[in-house]
Amino acid sequence: MALLEIKSLRKKFGGLAAVHDLDFEVNEGEIRGIIGPNGSGKTTLFNLISGFYRPTKGKVFYRGEDITGLRPSAIAKRGIARTFQLTSLYNNFTVQQNVVAASYLHTGVGFFGAALNTPSTVNREREVEEKALEVLTSMGLADYKYQRADNLPQGLQRVLGICIALATQPEVLMLDEPASGLSPAETTEVMHMIDSIRHRGVTILLVEHDMRVIMGLCDQITVLAFGKKIAEGSPKEVGENRDVIEAYLGTEEEYVT
Repeated sequence: MALLEIKSLRKKFGGLAAVHDLDFEVNEGEIRGIIGPNGSGKTTLFNLISGFYRPTKGKVFYRGEDITGLRPSAIAKRGIARTFQLTSLYNNFTVQQNVVAASYLHTGVGFFGAALNTPSTVNREREVEEKALEVLTSMGLADYKYQRADNLPQGLQRVLGICIALATQPEVLMLDEPASGLSPAETTEVMHMIDSIRHRGVTILLVEHDMRVIMGLCDQITVLAFGKKIAEGSPKEVGENRDVIEAYLGTEEEYVT
C-alpha cells in the first residue's frame, strides 16, 4: 500500500480547474518532486492534501485512511506537515519559541493548560522545550534559539520554517519552494538538510522551481501543467520527456520568427 494516494483529485475556482483529475501515489521513505510552470496547480495540490482547501472532486488517502476534507490540524496530527512559499513565522517570538509553539500539537497541553502550571504541565513543557532544542540542533539553528525570528536572514528563516514543521513529528513533510530566493551556497545547505530529514525516515513531497534541487534530491517526479499530470518518473526520465521540455521551454515553432 502506498503511503499517500491521490485519486481523481480536482479543485475548481469558478470555472477554472486549478487541479484536474489528478492521480499519483507516494511510497514511504521517498522524496517526490512536484514540478511545473507557474500556475500549474502545485501549491493548490499542497493545500488540498494538507486540508487548507476542500476538493471539488476526488480523494486523498493516507495509510489507507480517507483524509479528504479533514481540518489542517487533524491532518497534521496524523503525521502530515507542510511549509509555505512565504515563510510563516511568529516574528515576535524567538526561534525556539516558534518551534515550541508547533510542538504543542502532540503534547495534549495548550497554552491555557500551561497557564495552570501543574507539575505534570511543567514536566511536559520541559519535554517540549528539550525536543524543540533537539530539532534546532539537528538543523543547525541552536545558536540562534534566543534571536527573534524576524531578525534571521532569509535563508535561516527558511530553515526555521522547516524546523517548525518537523516539530509536529511528521511522517510526511511537504516542502513548498524551500530554496526560493536563496543563494547557491544556501541552496546547497538546504539540500543537505532535506536529505538528512529523509534519512530519519520522513517521506518528503517537494515543490521547487530550482531544477538542481529537484534533480539532485528526488527519487520520483510528478510534472503538472494547467492542473494536469503530464509526466511522471525518475529525474532522468522526466528530464528527457518531450512534454516536460515543451511545458517549460515551449516548442521550437514558438521561437521561429
